[in-house]
Amino acid sequence: MTLTVLFRDEIEGANLDVAIGTINVPQPEIQPYLGQELNFIITEPKSNILPYHGDDTGVLVELTSQRRYQFKVIHSTNMPPYEGYLKVLAEVQPKLNTIYTIGYGNRAITEFIDLLKKYNILYVADIRSAAYSKYNADFSQEALKQSLRDHRIGYIFMGEQLGGRPKDEAYYTDGKVDYSKLGQADFYKQGVQRLNVALEKRLSVALMCSEQKPEMCHRSKLIGQTLFEAKLEVWHIDEHGELKTQPEVINRLTNGQLSMFESGFTSRKNYLPKEL
Repeated sequence: MTLTVLFRDEIEGANLDVAIGTINVPQPEIQPYLGQELNFIITEPKSNILPYHGDDTGVLVELTSQRRYQFKVIHSTNMPPYEGYLKVLAEVQPKLNTIYTIGYGNRAITEFIDLLKKYNILYVADIRSAAYSKYNADFSQEALKQSLRDHRIGYIFMGEQLGGRPKDEAYYTDGKVDYSKLGQADFYKQGVQRLNVALEKRLSVALMCSEQKPEMCHRSKLIGQTLFEAKLEVWHIDEHGELKTQPEVINRLTNGQLSMFESGFTSRKNYLPKEL
């Protein structure tokens, strides 16, 4: 039995459909053959990241039933038509409900990656407005992407949508970023929707910024609050590498006096030049 499937990539981008193709199964369903090697053929490439290589992983979608399965490539040819064998690992379950956050600060890149692996994180979503670091070169964009790629962890830049230092002065109050204003911006809402798409595809994502302490960063004061209010679980990896919930981090930020911040949170620093 030949099934038409969509191959979706789990590493290069949360929204990337790689190809359309077929797999051969003994009956018109995959479930009984989890763990077995199945022949696949790519009939319509949709990206330039092909060909697949051994041990590459992804998600395939059976187009008739829309059931989704995680797979690993066992063998693939290097030239079109791409074909080979894959192993179906598991059926992909409904939407995840958890987002992680992490800051790097003065962490070594090895420590940073070890923490991602510890918490089984597949993607890093870079939410810095500018993807470089003056003080820790390993976390400038290209170096970071390569280090993550070496460990099969995906990288997505989302600073234009979820960054904490917008270019438009309309989102500032007295020179500080006003998160209550920024949270209403269309581009910010689009960024949050991208995170929801990743969760629907069961991709484990960590939002990354520079501050090690989550309470000092907009990933808790803005994004964490947005996600928490949407009833998602937000786990912040703190400066000690330990997990803290969104309420725990906000309690650290406000010293238990949240009522004093009814107007919302702002950035710690003034990012606009003061008027003369």
